[in-house]
Amino acid sequence: NIGQRNLLGYYKRINPILTTLTVGIMISLGLLGMFETLRVIARDTVEQNIYFENLIVHSGVKEAWTQEQYEDMVRELDTSAEIAYGINLEMQDEEGINNTIYAIDGAYLQYGEKVTLVDGTDPVPNLEDASFDGIYLPAYFISDEDIGKPYRLSINGNEVEFRIAGRFIANGSRGRYGFVSKAYLQSVMGSRMVNALYIHQANDTLLVELENNENVLSLYRVTKSDIADNSYDNAISGVEIFEISAFMIILISLLMFVHFSLSTAGQNVFDISRLRAMGVSKGVARKAYLYQVFYIFSIAFVLGGILAYLFIKVGVNMSKEFIDVPVAVQFPT
Repeated sequence: NIGQRNLLGYYKRINPILTTLTVGIMISLGLLGMFETLRVIARDTVEQNIYFENLIVHSGVKEAWTQEQYEDMVRELDTSAEIAYGINLEMQDEEGINNTIYAIDGAYLQYGEKVTLVDGTDPVPNLEDASFDGIYLPAYFISDEDIGKPYRLSINGNEVEFRIAGRFIANGSRGRYGFVSKAYLQSVMGSRMVNALYIHQANDTLLVELENNENVLSLYRVTKSDIADNSYDNAISGVEIFEISAFMIILISLLMFVHFSLSTAGQNVFDISRLRAMGVSKGVARKAYLYQVFYIFSIAFVLGGILAYLFIKVGVNMSKEFIDVPVAVQFPT
């Protein structure tokens, strides 16, 4: 068998094809797996670190309500409800891009979501402080060098200036958003109003009332599942060209192999004739050539698969600064 395979004399010419196919499999499966892993991480982060099941924002009301007014209504309809109250505003930054501002307090970290600062400090004392003019922004959006700089936002033509106080690990891909002290924003607005309810637990009667209250003119409601799905879709968005390229790499590698097979067909006929002249049966000759094809594909996929797994691990590890959940590599199937 060894003599027969050596007689074919193709292995030196096969090596470049084998290498190309292996690298093609590594890059294509690696890219696809890394993108899928990061998307799954984005969704898992939301599912594990966001505690509210529903967010209801009364964006338009006849009369602004205070937290106490909301709490009185909640007690009448659901004594076991668990809700954090805040202010949710859409404000524009200096670039004219919308930022979602969450004005919150310590209750938000209990019923809203997990807020972990990159430097490890506890944000609750600042979020409870009516004099805290800082804003916490996602770690993916700013660097440590930005801390301490002013962050100017405007709403309805009125400018509000915050000071960048720190970076937090974002729970999913949610664009530009930040956390500020509810008490501070209320003092700036000159009102004790709230308009956002982060509902960890509530019965259907309360949810219906919050959506159909006669004081409400317009509202925004989003569920935890909505955020998880949106985060999954947004994570590594705009990479379709890379995913297409990954498939193209595999296709090119296969085309190279087909070209190699066709271009050496004449030599194959000559070698088969020599093998037959030496008394080798058709079955043995056929097995030798099938073994050659099997050898190329099996070795390429084994080596390419192992390298692709390492490729995914390295790529995900480079993003671990912004990952706050266990990482499970998603290998494309």
